[in-house]
Parts: sequence; structure tokens; C-alpha cells
Amino acid sequence: MMMRTLRKVKHRARRLIERERPIILMYHRVAQLTHDPWQIAVSPDRFAAQIEALVQLRNVVPLRWLAAQMAQGCVPKKVAVVTFDDGYVDLLAQAKPVLERYGCPATAFLVTGVIGNTHSFWWDELSRVVFGTPLLPTELEIEIAGRLHGWRTDDGLAASQSDADDGRTVTREQLHYALWRLMRPLEPEPRWELVMRLCTWAGIEIEANSAHRPLTEEEVRRLASPSFIDIGAHSVTHPVLPLLDEPGKRAEVESSRAACEELTGEPVDTFAYPYGEFDDSAAACVRDAGFVCACTTRRGAVSSKNDPMLLPRFQIENWQGADFARRLAWGL
Repeated sequence: MMMRTLRKVKHRARRLIERERPIILMYHRVAQLTHDPWQIAVSPDRFAAQIEALVQLRNVVPLRWLAAQMAQGCVPKKVAVVTFDDGYVDLLAQAKPVLERYGCPATAFLVTGVIGNTHSFWWDELSRVVFGTPLLPTELEIEIAGRLHGWRTDDGLAASQSDADDGRTVTREQLHYALWRLMRPLEPEPRWELVMRLCTWAGIEIEANSAHRPLTEEEVRRLASPSFIDIGAHSVTHPVLPLLDEPGKRAEVESSRAACEELTGEPVDTFAYPYGEFDDSAAACVRDAGFVCACTTRRGAVSSKNDPMLLPRFQIENWQGADFARRLAWGL
């Protein structure tokens, strides 16, 4: 009985320690989306409720401050860091006013090669094609990276036709994931050509002035002023870094940093891996470039054992304020 009680006490002590460890929150969008296949958007009202709860329950600090503390061997308790990936325009329109209201610092990781584009990121355009088209054509045959791929959509098919199909029939969710997986490793130009071909296939046009576009240069400067929102690098073209050779990785890392510094006139020393993907070579490139830390998408709290080039984060979803506060109290 005594041993069991002692084990319970130790377990609770460990759990309390874990709940007080630093956490890094990962946001992407502050927007109300009709289609959100990756669950990365938080509506403006729920974002406000989340930030209100966050500043009440945690000491929110800049990412570079946490990195400096870790470099000195200190892992502060009950602190949180807010980060945003990619650089959507709603960071300025929706997120910044809330962050200002609550005095909440944050870091925005920018994909520098798309800054100023008037259309969506390619993955958002793909989602719009697959989920936003009222009725998709029944057949899709398309060449990707030199190989012909074909699917039969379940739009407009009777149940008997679908049941008798040869296995090529897919739901919209399955089609979306299959296309995303095949398009993700491509170079930007052929990938965008595929997006345009998919738009033609679906009978829709590219949105020339999308509400889901990246920030412009002028908007980046407004986002970063005053300086409680730090700018971090997130590559130039948002590639899968482990698929690139060493010179390619270095170009993505170093050029992204240089572009961010030119835009803001400030040092940029934090990085986030595109798609959260990295290998030893990518981490070495980030370290050699002089970044003080880099964020992954691995889930977890920060500990003294973490390599500063491989910091974990928690992806935040469209939770109500009370639900977010409850998760936060338990360390997410």
C-alpha cells in the first residue's frame, strides 16, 4: 500500500513538472474557413478567447527570449510562446489587433518567396478546387512528375456505379490528400502549373485577389511594428528540406533569412521547418546559418534535453476558449 501511494505521489509530481514546462504554440490562420482539411484555422472570436486565456494562465514570452534562457541552461516554468507559420495576410488583419490588446508577443515565420503574391498558397488553391467546386468532373487524369495518375470521383455517381467501380473511385478527401502528397515534392513552377490545370479541369478560375493570400512587403513591415511581433524565417519556397541537396537547403535557409532582414531592418535569428520536416543536414544548415533556434511540428513541451534547432510545438485548433484553457492547464 505504501509503495503504491509513493508511486502515485511521484507520478503526480512528474505530471506537475511536465505541466509547468515551456510550451510553444503553433498557429497558421486566424480566419473563418469553409474548408480546412488540415485543421489549421482558428476563427477570430475563438482566437481572441484563446489569447485571453493564455495570458491569464501563462507568462507569454518571445521565442528568442526562451532560446536565450535555454542557452544559459535555464528552462523557465509556466511560460508560453506564440508562433505563426507561413505569413498569411490575416496575421495583420485579425491576429495582430488581438495580440496588441492583450500585450502578447509572437513570432511570425515567413515564406519569403511568395510575399506579395495576390493568389493563395498552392495548398489552399488545391483545397478550393477539391472542396469548393460544387460538382467535380467524374474523371481526372493528370501527369505529375512524368507519371500519369487517374482517379474517378464519387461526384454524380449512383451508389450502384460506385459499388461496382474498379477501386479508382475516391472521395474528395482521398483525392485531396493524394494530390497534395504528389504535388508537395515538386518545384514551385511545375506545381503551380498543375494547380492551374486542376482549376481548368474543375471549371473554376484562379482567385486573382484571394483573401487567403500571403502578406505584402509593406504589410510585413506593419506587422513587425511596433516590435512585439518578431519575424522569423520559414524558407523561400516552402520545400520539403530533406529532399533537397545541401546547397539547395542552404539557399532556402540563408536566402529566407536575408529577405526577412531586408524587409524589417532587424536581425532574424529564428526559423521554422516547412511542413515541420527536417533531417540532420537541414538542422545543421540552420545551425550554421547562425539561427539561435528552430521549430518543428513535433508535439510536446520544451525541456532541457531539447536541441534548440529542433524545438517541439503544439498545433492549436479551433477550440472554444474554455476548452483551450482546460487543455492549457494540463499542458496541452
